[in-house]
Amino acid sequence: MPGLVSSCGARCGGCACGSTRATRAQAAQTGERSPLIQLLAGLPPPRAEARAAWLAAAGTLLRAGALEQAQLVLATASASLDCDCELLALLARVELRCGRWSGALATARRAARLAAPAGGARAGAALTLALALGYAARETPRMAPSERSALRAEARAALQPLLAGGAAEPRYVLALLLADGGHFSAAASAAREALQAAVGEHAAGAEDGAGSRAAPARLLRPAVLGLLALLLSPSHPRSALQLVDAAVACCPPTGGGGEEGAPADAAAAAGGVGARLPPVPPARFLDIVLLRVKAALHGAVADARPALEALAVAKQRLGAAAGGGASEDAAVRLAEAQVWRDLAAVYVAGGSAEDAELCVARARALDPHSPETHHTAGAVAEAAGAPAAALDEHWTALALQPTHAPTLTSLGAAMRRQGGALAQAGGSLLADALRYDEASPAAWFQRARCEGGRRAAERDLHHAVALAAAAPILPGCRALPLLL
Repeated sequence: MPGLVSSCGARCGGCACGSTRATRAQAAQTGERSPLIQLLAGLPPPRAEARAAWLAAAGTLLRAGALEQAQLVLATASASLDCDCELLALLARVELRCGRWSGALATARRAARLAAPAGGARAGAALTLALALGYAARETPRMAPSERSALRAEARAALQPLLAGGAAEPRYVLALLLADGGHFSAAASAAREALQAAVGEHAAGAEDGAGSRAAPARLLRPAVLGLLALLLSPSHPRSALQLVDAAVACCPPTGGGGEEGAPADAAAAAGGVGARLPPVPPARFLDIVLLRVKAALHGAVADARPALEALAVAKQRLGAAAGGGASEDAAVRLAEAQVWRDLAAVYVAGGSAEDAELCVARARALDPHSPETHHTAGAVAEAAGAPAAALDEHWTALALQPTHAPTLTSLGAAMRRQGGALAQAGGSLLADALRYDEASPAAWFQRARCEGGRRAAERDLHHAVALAAAAPILPGCRALPLLL
């Protein structure tokens, strides 16, 4: 897609070989030899006969959690081994872990083009392409809804040949793609099939003693259970609570002492892209996401105490995960800020504005430049009877991220209430909110109240009611990771 690939064709914002030379030159000038430089210095030139050595080096870095360095090693190797589709698929997955959505998509497309028509490499490349397309649709800012739909349709097409094999992961990815696109009924059907396949895979693995070795495989069953819980949340909140309880029970806990270590079977963790490839580290904080889902479900049935208890457990686990290095601690801080924002929402729903303000203060200390933090602060200020402060927070959130749909919805609603010319401007903001999140019941409802014509208002209200009856508690299921 135009605009998704960097203009220089690089995989991560620059030429991998040039980055390696620059790093080596810097080390030569300073006389320092970082662990990465020492590792690179001991590697042979990246030729076909040295493939195993470069993969081993990448595996060492991946097991240590050094994703950026592993990405550099893999990009350097793939620049010389350009026709190695398995290596490219692995590189694309590491780029996804690093948040390089456009680079990962470009790499995954190359891997899919190079893969043979049949075999494990083709299947791995197709799944990786679907993941990259799904993340590009999720994470690319200012993308038109039609472009997002086109990317998700291409991802579903890439998955189709894999669905005949009965594997759980392609079905899980398909279910999330459908949910992201607002096709909740089809997503629930795909999630049920994924759960059935995941249970079968878990039972088969238990029989041969491999059921708990691959970290992503351990995450698949709780992720599918959590997705089903979200999809059932509008119509069957009690059943959804049972599902999310089961998901939390079987999910490796954050800060649980290394349960997410590198698996013995690297091919399983690498998505079947080759037995000699090292595994990509598993998704982080899945149990925290599931505990947040549990809290949201309890909040939906006006049961505040268990919601607070679930979020307290999440906060405790994140505290146990701190101390793993600068990058690890930064990720923990961001996850903890989200938990504090959820706590603020629970207190607002319960009418405890003062407690909610304390939670917002903690979230602001951990993640001060997040639009979500300022949007939550605006909601708390509005609940506390301070509309001017609420508007200030919402405008700050919009300045940080002009495409933040919840903030656009809140601002549009506030301007609608003021009437006059501001009401018309509020309608424009609500139209923008729907451009970036067309499955938002709140945005459709608020725009219905802005419409001057009865027919248009009825149409928007119909959309709002239909989405409210089907949309999950956490909008779009985007809290769940595509790549486990």
